[in-house]
Amino acid sequence: MRIADRIARLERAGDADPRMTEAELDAAADRYEAELRQDGVPSGGTITGALASWREMVEHTGEAWLQRVYAGMTPADLYA
Repeated sequence: MRIADRIARLERAGDADPRMTEAELDAAADRYEAELRQDGVPSGGTITGALASWREMVEHTGEAWLQRVYAGMTPADLYA
């Protein structure tokens, strides 16, 4: 699914889309870390630092739909 389609779907869901659970966050973090290990950190930093920054951004996002968008991003998307 294209990111624009995902954003549109999640915007329509609004407040009905609950925040991610810890299990969902952990699964998304595992995927994100695997992509960092495979492709490297786009900014040239460490995997640990990039993963910590990503996790903080996802956990502290105010809108539930936006949290899911951020959690679904690849490292290349995030650093673009």
